[in-house]
Amino acid sequence: MTSGPTTFKYDIIELKSDAGDDPFAPRKGCEGTKIVIMAYRVGKDEFADLVELALEQLPPQFASFLEEVPIEIMDLPSPAQRQSVNLRPGQLLLGLYQGRPRTRRSVEDSGAFPDVIYIFQDSIQAVAPNREGLIEQIRKTVLHEIGHHFGMSEADLEKLGYG
Repeated sequence: MTSGPTTFKYDIIELKSDAGDDPFAPRKGCEGTKIVIMAYRVGKDEFADLVELALEQLPPQFASFLEEVPIEIMDLPSPAQRQSVNLRPGQLLLGLYQGRPRTRRSVEDSGAFPDVIYIFQDSIQAVAPNREGLIEQIRKTVLHEIGHHFGMSEADLEKLGYG
C-alpha cells in the first residue's frame, strides 16, 4: 500500500483589481489616479537573516522537528511551482511547503522525497511597505509553512492569524 502523493501547501496573496488580470490597473471610480505599490527591499543575506530570526523565535519543542526540513529562499517560484498551486495572474506565492505533513506519515514513506519549505523573497518584499512589515510578513509566512509541515489546514492557520 502506498502512502499517497506529496502534498503542496502554500500561502498566496491575490492583488485585487476591477481591471481583469492587471493588479496595477486603475480601479473603478479611480480613473486617472496612479496606484503605486512600493516594495521594501533588502539584500539576500539580510533576508536570510530575517528568515533565521523567525526560526529562532520558534518554541524549542517545534524547532527540534524542523532540523530535517530545509528552508530554501528563492527569488520567485518556478513555473512548475506556480502551476502546482494553480497560481493565476495577479497572485503572488509567498511560501510553499512541499512534503508529507508529520500527521500523515507512515513507515512506508522511507523512499519519499524529503520535505522542503520554500520562501519567495521577491513576492514577500512586494507586499511589505517597510522594514517592520517585511519582518512581520516573513514571520507569518515561515510560521504558515511550518504549520503545514505539522499538518495544519488553511482554516487552522487562518484561526491562528497565519492565513
